[in-house]
Amino acid sequence: GGCFEYLTTSQALHDFISLISFLNPDNKRPVIAFGGSYGGMLSAWLRMKYPSSVAGSIAASAPIFGFPKTMSGDITITKHGNIDAQGG
Repeated sequence: GGCFEYLTTSQALHDFISLISFLNPDNKRPVIAFGGSYGGMLSAWLRMKYPSSVAGSIAASAPIFGFPKTMSGDITITKHGNIDAQGG
């Protein structure tokens, strides 16, 4: 219990989307996520999971598929090599 249940990658992405929705409620301005290393992985996953809220992502030094259990199965690669992301 406690606060540790909120320390997940999925929760971090949800928090980012909440902030984006608050700052850009009508989705009139394009949002570009960016980051390096773990922040880069978050920016790439944010774009993959919430494409209607994030127009693009710059992910530097981000091994987005290097940690398969990080996203708890939310983002997978199909047998044809396509990315399948379940929206939140």
